[in-house]
Amino acid sequence: MVKIRKMRTNYIVKGRLQGKYIFITLLIMVIASVLTGAVIWKTGMPLVQEPLQKVYPQYRLVPILSAIKKSVISSLAAISPLIIIISIFLSHKIAGPIYRLETDIEEISKGNLKKRVRLRKGDELKTIANHINNLASALDRNIGESKFTAKEISMNLSSLKENIQIDEKIRPIVDELQKNISELNEILNKFKTTS
Repeated sequence: MVKIRKMRTNYIVKGRLQGKYIFITLLIMVIASVLTGAVIWKTGMPLVQEPLQKVYPQYRLVPILSAIKKSVISSLAAISPLIIIISIFLSHKIAGPIYRLETDIEEISKGNLKKRVRLRKGDELKTIANHINNLASALDRNIGESKFTAKEISMNLSSLKENIQIDEKIRPIVDELQKNISELNEILNKFKTTS
């Protein structure tokens, strides 16, 4: 059987989180570029300026330096969209799993103890997903065992009531126990379990 791989179609799943990530990435890029440019300008210009002034008069040197500044700024502007796209893909490695964890935890909290968190290859937060899956498995097992035990108690009470002549003083207690076990069964049956 050939397994069809589901492709991602939506890379923006947690807009605010991913927006912050993209903004921070761009900010770091701009700060690094400005600092690098400033360091190169401050350390390189004194070394280059004097020899260049011998070759080019001052009035010809200014347009060259201006062209270099424009080139650096336009390069920075040209690379920004690429940085944004890369940031979206990288942020999705965290935002996608967070979104998946939120939706799966919500389903588990609604009583579907069969649900397990499944993350894609390369996604982050797999350790947390494993812990959530272990928790869901333990709840599934415990609730399943509780359902079985509650049904057994209910059957035993019914059998007791049918097969034994119960003293009238004990009958209300047995009736109350049956009512309580019925309520317990209703609560437990709200959970979807594997057993």
